[in-house]
Amino acid sequence: MKISWNWLNDYLTCEPLTIDEAASILTSIGLEVEGIEKFESIKGGLEKFFIGEVISCERHPNADKLSLTQVNLGSILGIKKIVCGAPNVAAGQKVAVATEGAVIYLPNGESFTIKNSKIRGEESQGMICAEDELGIGTRHDGILVLDHEAGVGTPAAAYFSISTDSVFEIGLTPNRTDAMCHKGVARDLAAAINARGGRCVFHPNSKMDFQPISSSPLRTIEIENNTEKAPKFGGYVIEGIQNNASPTWLKERLAAIGESSKNLLVDVTNYILHDLGQPLHAYDLEKIQGNKLVVEELTKNEDFTALNGNQLKLKTGDIVIRDKDKIVGIAGVMGSLSSCIDDHTNAIFLEGAIFHSTSVRQMSQRLQLRSEAAIKFEKGVDPNGTEYALEKAKNIIRSVSKNATAGSLAMVAKSDFPFWTVTLTRAKLDMYANMSIEKEKVDFILSAVGIDIVNSDDKTWSLQVPRYKEDVKREEDVIEEVLRIYGYNLLPYPKFLKSNLSFSQGLSSTQLEENISGLLTGSGFQEILTNSISQSNYFPDTAPIRLLNSMTSELDCMRASMIPGFLEVIEYNLNRDQKDLALYEFGNEYFTDKSGKFRQRKRLVLACTGMTDSPYWQQPKGRLNDYFQLKAAIEKLFQHLKIEVTYKETENKDYVYGLALFIGQRELGYLGELKWDKKMFDVKQKVYFAELDLDYIFQVLAKGKIQYSEVSKFPTVRRDLALVLDRHVRFDQVELIAKKSLGKALTKMVLFDVFKDDSLGEDKKSYAVRFFLTNSEKTLSDKEIEGMIQKLMTSYQKELTAEIRS
Repeated sequence: MKISWNWLNDYLTCEPLTIDEAASILTSIGLEVEGIEKFESIKGGLEKFFIGEVISCERHPNADKLSLTQVNLGSILGIKKIVCGAPNVAAGQKVAVATEGAVIYLPNGESFTIKNSKIRGEESQGMICAEDELGIGTRHDGILVLDHEAGVGTPAAAYFSISTDSVFEIGLTPNRTDAMCHKGVARDLAAAINARGGRCVFHPNSKMDFQPISSSPLRTIEIENNTEKAPKFGGYVIEGIQNNASPTWLKERLAAIGESSKNLLVDVTNYILHDLGQPLHAYDLEKIQGNKLVVEELTKNEDFTALNGNQLKLKTGDIVIRDKDKIVGIAGVMGSLSSCIDDHTNAIFLEGAIFHSTSVRQMSQRLQLRSEAAIKFEKGVDPNGTEYALEKAKNIIRSVSKNATAGSLAMVAKSDFPFWTVTLTRAKLDMYANMSIEKEKVDFILSAVGIDIVNSDDKTWSLQVPRYKEDVKREEDVIEEVLRIYGYNLLPYPKFLKSNLSFSQGLSSTQLEENISGLLTGSGFQEILTNSISQSNYFPDTAPIRLLNSMTSELDCMRASMIPGFLEVIEYNLNRDQKDLALYEFGNEYFTDKSGKFRQRKRLVLACTGMTDSPYWQQPKGRLNDYFQLKAAIEKLFQHLKIEVTYKETENKDYVYGLALFIGQRELGYLGELKWDKKMFDVKQKVYFAELDLDYIFQVLAKGKIQYSEVSKFPTVRRDLALVLDRHVRFDQVELIAKKSLGKALTKMVLFDVFKDDSLGEDKKSYAVRFFLTNSEKTLSDKEIEGMIQKLMTSYQKELTAEIRS
């Protein structure tokens, strides 16, 4: 946010204060000055430009269109020889001269520095300037000839009354709605200067004197407000306006903060926006049909042409202002082209209003119209300052356009806007300040920032907080106001530093994530971070948690699943020819439980797509990421965590195929090939995806204890079986029977081949399984091993009707 030092001084009368001192104070009260720019009403400030008198003018001996002149620049600079190409140069003229070292800024953005040189063989010690070369106009048909009264040797900056200003770039936090304007910043600055021993008078109505506008019988506009989303709407009819160029002071105020001057009416509304923080809008009265303006919510979709010429589609529920025949404005965002003012406008309806901040934000975001007015309404506008802003605006118009007259105020308010009531206690203030601030000082600070003291004693203050302080509604907020104005750097340090010794509580969730992150990153995965806020149309089968104040119409809910966020990232990378991806993320999914309470669950999500190995001479086609690559990464993870997981073939609506993962009987997550709506995500290659319940993994690890077991001294035996099974039999069933039959002797089993063929029989398949057997107390004999395997085969034949292939 840009704040002009000259503009601030319209509200302040202070002891001498440097720009750097002011910047330091502003930063200390929470209005951080990120930079200071110098503003000049004419770029360069006409440095090294002087007023001179042409004392002689002769034809250049070597050029028909050039003249040799001698220009008197006064007693200090003396007489300069200057070659001039202007057709209107003549002896006796008073002119503006750029001397050696002066910089000429041209309208096209280019610049050059004046140097003493020779032009066609004749010495030239400067340049006699035209309007555009001085930066005070656009004409270039000849030099600028000044009045004869112009003093020779006078600096051009003084003659042309060049104004300078210092502009603060303030990094305003979103909660400081009271400081979104020059008046609010000036109020805080004066309060801080006085609270810290300086002297500075704050003029709440500014030092600018505008003559009140006269009233006369005029055309009237009736206001009809049909929506609670416009708590206040109204304005003045003003006629007899000459909508010419704005006065110099107004142009310079706007130019200093980067706003270009348009015409009087536009400039006045822009000035009030940055002066008081209140958006205003002027409608051309001749373009309003009928004598009524209606504020309402649309009941159907309608087309709208904004004053910037954009063709917009308005939706049901949008807040609009309409006259008898048409929509003339989108509430708080922008007016229509059909009712906009122009240089010929001589009568207006000047609107001042308060609109629902969430509605304005949603409309402006959806329509991509981020106007200054919309930004102010989004953050919060003082509902009790609307009438004052309208009054000041119409008086500025009257001060420039002398024949302007205004009707009476037409305003419809849906409710009152009482101040917030807050109680401040001495005990809590002293606790936060680590000292006791004098009551008189506290009283002064509260009053200086606009907070009314209803009554007070040694222990409490009963306060009324104005509505422009949107973020001051609690006792802690008031304490922050007092301390930032008093000065945080003036608060004492505590005599003792109190600290609690920390001790390990065992495994933390952060440690778990770091552990997993190190393993996955080392395995070639990259961590990403996706937005927890998502689009409700991504979750058609669930009821996601909706946001009350969504930033955009698209990002309107908390994500119910992390799948859409991953697909957005994959689509983004594919569009930039990054096709080989292995990604993971720790994140929350949000849902509503059966009792209606909002809940969240922590997930670990992995995804891979494209190639895992690029082509090379031993593997010309490379190697694609596939289901087994991802499953291997999952198994490696759980081996690292020392958690035993099992797999079960189940269907999942989000997957083409895959496996459910279990720890014991508890489902942990899912792994498989992902499927998605092709209309939502333009992803044309297969994506393999895994989502795991990180909360439950943490619970398992937190409960588990590290146990030591001695490495067996006895050999491990391997035996393979080929089982012909019905196709519906799952491997977890085969695994469960083996564990029951072999007990502790079974240390590991691996499915190393699956064979399906009609030769096996209808709806049959073959599993090749390897079993690892051992005994911690002795070496297993062949007879013992054969007995175990025979028992296992009998169990398979009995429970799964398996056929044992030899």
